[in-house]
Order: sequence, then structure tokens, then C-alpha cells
Amino acid sequence: RQMCIRDSGNTDIDEKLVYAVIKDSSNKGIWIRDISLKTNVKSTALNKALKSLESKKLIKSVQSVNANKKKVYMLYDLEPDRSITGGAW
Repeated sequence: RQMCIRDSGNTDIDEKLVYAVIKDSSNKGIWIRDISLKTNVKSTALNKALKSLESKKLIKSVQSVNANKKKVYMLYDLEPDRSITGGAW
């Protein structure tokens, strides 16, 4: 099995959807609730897709400064926006 976003199967379709939504959010990131609303993927499948994408180093989660309980997801190689990290203290 390839370690790539272009596999076949249901979970991979979920991964593609989730990845596309996260990619669109650029360096602002996106909350899991917004991902869920935009993709219409069930929460268990969404969590599985997020974990899989994180393990493949395609996305990362960043703790938001605005809402400390919420994780924001973005592409792995992007630098988080200052509004998320709080900038340089």
C-alpha cells in the first residue's frame, strides 16, 4: 500500500476531502468543526483521516491562542499565521 494521498477506498476519499479543505484554509488553519461541516464526514472517519494525514506529515495541528481548547489544522509545511500563534511575545 502506498503512503500517498492518491489511494483508493472510502477512507482515502475522506482523507482527500479533509486535505483539500485544510489546504484551502492556508496558514490561518481550520478547526475540526469547520472541517466536519465542509466535508460532511462523520466524526470517527474525520478523526481517522486527520490522524492518518498527520502521521504522513501532510498536515499538523496547532494550538490556537484565541481559543485555547481548540486545535487548528493546517498543511505541514506552512508557518502558522500570527493571529493563531499570538505572534512573538
